[in-house]
Amino acid sequence: MYMNTSTSENPINKELKILYPLKQRLERCDRLFLEHQVSLMHGDFETAQMRLEQVYEMRQLHLQIMEELLLPLYEEIQVEPPKGGRTHYFIREKKLILREFSKFIRINSDVLLNASHKKADIVFLFEDYVWLRDLLDHHDAREKAFLFPVLEDKLDSKRCNEIATIIETKFTALEKESANWD
Repeated sequence: MYMNTSTSENPINKELKILYPLKQRLERCDRLFLEHQVSLMHGDFETAQMRLEQVYEMRQLHLQIMEELLLPLYEEIQVEPPKGGRTHYFIREKKLILREFSKFIRINSDVLLNASHKKADIVFLFEDYVWLRDLLDHHDAREKAFLFPVLEDKLDSKRCNEIATIIETKFTALEKESANWD
């Protein structure tokens, strides 16, 4: 079970209850994505593909948790969501993020299989990654600005810890079932 071991109840410590397990995994996603890009630059296309698939699986789980667990609670306790914090924005971003990742996995597979145009493909790929990174940053900022603060403000500590434990359990299970995580 995830436990917030801080001794004081300041706003930063309160914020970490739900956000912490997700924040840890998103930081890991960022590291894996960087490893993916470095692998591409060094011509290690198999590692690049594997890292990208790992990022996709983690992001997919993150988005699934958001849609199936966090957003229903958010809708239940948030009578009138603020501008920019409506549920359908999160759902729309989820679909767009997963579509973009699927596209990049296909492109990376083509780069892996087609040796003739790798350098040119990689240049275009890195240019396209700017869009993906912006999309992910925007989505993460929306969660931090709307979703997490509302949940952590309206839910009691016990429920926040339960949610954090569920999140931790799901990510741990994903990491265990993936054979090539490190």
